[in-house]
Amino acid sequence: MVESRAGTKGTGFPHGAGLGDAGQLQENAEAAMARIRELNERAMAAARIAGAAGLDAYEKAMQSFVSVEERLAGATQLDWVKAIVGAQAEFVQAISSTYVDAARELLKQ
Repeated sequence: MVESRAGTKGTGFPHGAGLGDAGQLQENAEAAMARIRELNERAMAAARIAGAAGLDAYEKAMQSFVSVEERLAGATQLDWVKAIVGAQAEFVQAISSTYVDAARELLKQ
């Protein structure tokens, strides 16, 4: 009689695989799932760190931009230019601060 390469009695398990091997198969699957969870958690932690670094860089860039606008407003002799540039600097600072704070809250989750 010729035996099938797929396994015994159409189970899909290799020859000699019995009910005792089902427990081993389950253990292997659970161990693989645990490793996947751990890898996923490490990836999430790395993404949070990268996100925080990106937010820090964005925040510094916006602070630099606002600083330049404030110096520009201070350097001009025209009151209306000072008012417009000053308002622009305040607006950019408020919006970017709100954005950064909201993004940092999301990263904490």
